[in-house]
Amino acid sequence: LIERNAETLGCVDRADIFNGDALGAAALSKCPRPVHVVFFDPPYPMMIEPSARVRVWEQFARCVQLIDDDGFAIIRTPWPYVETVQEESEELDDEGEPLVKVTRTELPLTVPGARGPETHVYGSTAVHWYAKA
Repeated sequence: LIERNAETLGCVDRADIFNGDALGAAALSKCPRPVHVVFFDPPYPMMIEPSARVRVWEQFARCVQLIDDDGFAIIRTPWPYVETVQEESEELDDEGEPLVKVTRTELPLTVPGARGPETHVYGSTAVHWYAKA
């Protein structure tokens, strides 16, 4: 689909399309140097699950280092961008079931080596813009 879109737009000669793990070393090695725009749109489950979230942010930070002086990097996240933890309480509800305590912690948006973010919220989605520090 991406290849067809590039053909339709007439930009095949200016597009580098890579089919592989976007979070792997091979994808990073295929990235032009310098690059002007980096856009990450990971599946939301990856931005919620802690180990996957770390992989996304680490690769994003590596890509930020490849942008040119006027370039920018964008990442899309769920909004609000929080980690939700549910824990059973020792207290019981009216039916004798443990109450569930829900804790929401705001997740950091800082990226090493980057300025930003400039965050734009669109309902349950946010787009965060960064520039190279």
